Amino acid sequence: MNKPNENTSTEARISARLLALTEEALTHDPPDLPAYIRRHLTEHARAARTLDRRILNPRLLPHLDAARLRTLTGWDPVDATPGLWDAFRRATHQWDFDRPASNATQLELQAASLGIPLTEPTTPTGWHIHWTTPGLLGAEILGTHTSPVRAVTTAVLDGRPVAVTGGGDGTVRIWDLASGQPVGEPLTGHNGSARAVATVVLNGRMVVVTGGGVVDGTVRVWDLASG
Repeated sequence: MNKPNENTSTEARISARLLALTEEALTHDPPDLPAYIRRHLTEHARAARTLDRRILNPRLLPHLDAARLRTLTGWDPVDATPGLWDAFRRATHQWDFDRPASNATQLELQAASLGIPLTEPTTPTGWHIHWTTPGLLGAEILGTHTSPVRAVTTAVLDGRPVAVTGGGDGTVRIWDLASGQPVGEPLTGHNGSARAVATVVLNGRMVVVTGGGVVDGTVRVWDLASG
């Protein structure tokens, strides 16, 4: 069995090689990073303890898999280009793995709205944001309902913290708080707003109990894992 430091050394070599390939790919117009690097470079770097601003910078970050990166880092502090990480966490709800230029624009917009414009070169977008009005939201957006959120609770599902939300659109949605991604499909069944949500363990299974509004008037029980 490999010792921990041997594993770290191996991951460091892999990470260094992938980063060298990345730097080469970023010189092309447009950049042509292989999908493996875009999805897994951060995992190798994290295992090697080298996930830092050589990777977390405005030029490379727009190409990376936001959900994987969020899951890897959780709420831990990271060594990123100043201002970039706050902008990233506010942009991930609009992240599109297939559109790095759009991701770069979102990063610039969020950074400018926070008053911390990015000074390093970014992924080419064709245009750049020089100023914007301050953002109204100081918090991170996980995702949205199609109408107002009426109820929120939290739970632990398979060892991971999640938020459970009920909306005026009649859906109940589950969000992974580490990755910022939805868990499964929205739970549907209420005919009107889902105005109350609560979680409880029933027969060893985590369930969510929801209450509908005036139009619906029902109470429903959902298995949080299977829906």
